[in-house]
Amino acid sequence: MDGEEIEKWQDNVSHELGSIGEKVAKRWLERCGYEVHTWDSVRSKIKDYTSLPSRLRRIRKSETYEIARQHFNRVESFLNKLYGNKLESMVRAEDEMAQLEKIIRVHSSSLRVGFDFIAKKDSEVFLVEVKANESELTRYQKEILDLGKKNGFKGIIVRPKIRIEISSRVECQFL
Repeated sequence: MDGEEIEKWQDNVSHELGSIGEKVAKRWLERCGYEVHTWDSVRSKIKDYTSLPSRLRRIRKSETYEIARQHFNRVESFLNKLYGNKLESMVRAEDEMAQLEKIIRVHSSSLRVGFDFIAKKDSEVFLVEVKANESELTRYQKEILDLGKKNGFKGIIVRPKIRIEISSRVECQFL
């Protein structure tokens, strides 16, 4: 392997370790009594929550309106259960994150804006970032956690230690 291939391989391994770390962190949080949701799933519900009322006003057909209204009610119920009286704060935080995301996309189209999980315990909502092994928060992740803090949410950084042993010995059996 040349230097470029090794670097690409290391990036892939690092990404996989992060994915494993997220699974370990989610299970650990759940065992500690947290209700855990991926940020991406919650974010899509927040976007529905903020955009559906204006779409409902434009719908003409009654059956389409009723389906959309039922969806909005389910989304609103889920978000109210998760955030309680902090729902509007999270809507504001998500809007600020979307603005930050636009700025970041100018510099790098591959960066993802947000955090890994939303966790809730005892009516307190936390923004969770998972960093496996010695990984550090990026500048943007720090900014996102600061936005959450500014809007009344606490951050949690979960640091699972993942170790994988890779043997240089490979066995092959021909049949």
